[in-house]
Amino acid sequence: MKKLNMKTAIWGIGKSGMSALRLALKKNLDVILVNSGDVDLWYHEALPLEKKFCYSEENIPYDHIFEMVISPGIPSDHKAL
Repeated sequence: MKKLNMKTAIWGIGKSGMSALRLALKKNLDVILVNSGDVDLWYHEALPLEKKFCYSEENIPYDHIFEMVISPGIPSDHKAL
């Protein structure tokens, strides 16, 4: 059961991450997108997701995440995991 006001986080905006984003949006999931670097430099690649749902890996809102999809390019020993 999904918790109230919790979101699915998708980490990475490569091919896998963008495919996961499209699927999540198609299924009407509440989604946030996480990627490295300044959000202003990459959020436009995540359209139609609004910028307010995009986060840098330094500012992941863990307390609002129900589940996380991690793209293959993100190391399993990343400090933010």
